[in-house]
Amino acid sequence: MVATISAGFGLVVSSLLMGLLESHFRRLRPWDRPRWVLTPAFALVWTPARRVVLVIGLGAILRGSRPAAAATAGALFAMLVYLRWVRSEGHARRHLEKVVEKVRRGRTGGGVAETMRTVLFARHPEWGADLIQRIIDDHPDPRSFARTVVRLERQAFPGR
Repeated sequence: MVATISAGFGLVVSSLLMGLLESHFRRLRPWDRPRWVLTPAFALVWTPARRVVLVIGLGAILRGSRPAAAATAGALFAMLVYLRWVRSEGHARRHLEKVVEKVRRGRTGGGVAETMRTVLFARHPEWGADLIQRIIDDHPDPRSFARTVVRLERQAFPGR
């Protein structure tokens, strides 16, 4: 019984680590990813395999102990809800607004536009001065600036 539960927890943790590795690969630029990740077979095999490992792990825990399986499923559900909340557009917008406010308080000179320029250059130097200036000109207040930047990030980097 203990061996079954331990094996189940091992499979659940393996599934979570597979998800973490997949997320890491997704965040890399395409030319920085390992060659085997770029193949179509990776996308077709990796995610279903990760889910199968998770289901088998939960099944093994359930076979050993129903309360442990319920607790594990509850913890996984709580982690999923938290992850969805952290990745939400509203959370990202509020976080960017807080970053702009924190940087603005830390600086003695310059206005809000200069602070937003500094924050955006730090986040996305590849966007260039022209695009950043255009965003700041079109959205002078931090709230609309954050909403636009988050929307652009979601369109430019859909896996994040």
